[in-house]
Amino acid sequence: MLQPATWLLLDEPTNDLDIPTLEVLEESLLEFSGALVLVTHDRYLLDRVSTAVLALDGEGGVGLFADYSQWEQAQSLRKKG
Repeated sequence: MLQPATWLLLDEPTNDLDIPTLEVLEESLLEFSGALVLVTHDRYLLDRVSTAVLALDGEGGVGLFADYSQWEQAQSLRKKG
């Protein structure tokens, strides 16, 4: 992230980070002007830095959502119906 880039691919970037380092990472990602592909279980980071959530359902399906909570609602409806 210290050199110019047009896109970043990050896989679980928050694992083992302390709070101050996590805050620096979040701010850096918010300032990044390129495309970001982020694989994470960190729901807060996901909602804070993403403009779209591409969710894989584990069964070959995929969905595009505005944020994590929209995905949760879709999962809830899917399980009911």
